[in-house]
Amino acid sequence: MNDKLTNRPSHALFWLIIAVVALAFFFAGERNLPEPQPAMNSKPIADATDARSDTLVASRKITGDESRGSLQIPFSQPIATARVNDLLVDTRGTLWVATEAGICSINNGEVKEFTEAKGTFPAPQAECLAFDGQKLWVGTFFGLFSMTRSGRVEKHAISTSPGSEIILDLYHDGISLWVGTQAGAAFMDKDGKFVIIDSKISNGGMRNDWCQNIMRFAGWFVVAHDSGISFWNTGFKASNPEFWKNIDNARSGIIRPVTGLTFDGKHIWVATARGVLYLTTPLEKLFSESVSNFINYTTVHGLPDNRVNALISHRGSIWVGTNAGLARISEDRIQTIMPADGSRVPQVKALAASGDILWLGTERGVQFINTAMVE
Repeated sequence: MNDKLTNRPSHALFWLIIAVVALAFFFAGERNLPEPQPAMNSKPIADATDARSDTLVASRKITGDESRGSLQIPFSQPIATARVNDLLVDTRGTLWVATEAGICSINNGEVKEFTEAKGTFPAPQAECLAFDGQKLWVGTFFGLFSMTRSGRVEKHAISTSPGSEIILDLYHDGISLWVGTQAGAAFMDKDGKFVIIDSKISNGGMRNDWCQNIMRFAGWFVVAHDSGISFWNTGFKASNPEFWKNIDNARSGIIRPVTGLTFDGKHIWVATARGVLYLTTPLEKLFSESVSNFINYTTVHGLPDNRVNALISHRGSIWVGTNAGLARISEDRIQTIMPADGSRVPQVKALAASGDILWLGTERGVQFINTAMVE
């Protein structure tokens, strides 16, 4: 009995040594295993519940210095305002400016301010603008307002949902006014009432209700929101999710926030915090192709800054407003547009065009250039 008790420690030590040796061989084998390699023909795995959201972002290939350059042209003298959020030119040629202090109009050098401090506008700031041919529409963080030519201002309720008073974008398509809010989107019907479009009404067709940028053209409604970009074929009811196409931020690689949208007649262009995205899939093929692709333009390709605040399609070019000035994309070539006097272009926050004139809204005011001088 005593001999068995005496031998127990030696048995335990033996098995401990065996365990240590086995672990050593295991880890040595793990270190010698080859690293896993991606499959050569691997493709993104689509969610079986969402066959309409496969989109990839790829950087544009660099072909050489011929794709980049700069051009110096005359810039107008700046007209000082508060920081500009949006610009619009109405049918009479008047430039309207939405600023952090309200709105102002500029016509033949005459500047008129409409502000809360002066008692001529009921909100302390203005975020976005639209014009329906008769009235100016102004979106603010405090509601939606319209202004007649005589200066009479009226407030309009979108809905009773919390967040619907925070207006983020406006668009007039020649027939209806479209509104993007923190509680979804809406359009005005022929009776002057707003029809709401949100994730609930669209049965998930529109993925998120925080609608930052909107566009309406050629039978499409496009909205950039907190989850990506949604496209609705307006020839069909918004309540049918089959007629929505979604490009999700997480799956496509789009960097939030989306700060602007424009349409060149065939393709969508997107302004982001990391450059410009160009959707290579034409809109008419958006539903027929399972995978859509973006090409990404950045400072590597000639943009003055990756933070893009605004963009507009005008006269066959895409004009890009960034934190470090203005650029032009034309035929896959990027030009930085600089003042001829050598002065620095401030942060470009908004763009608007009328004829040959391109208006720039900056953090300090408004300037313009003649785009005919760029050709």
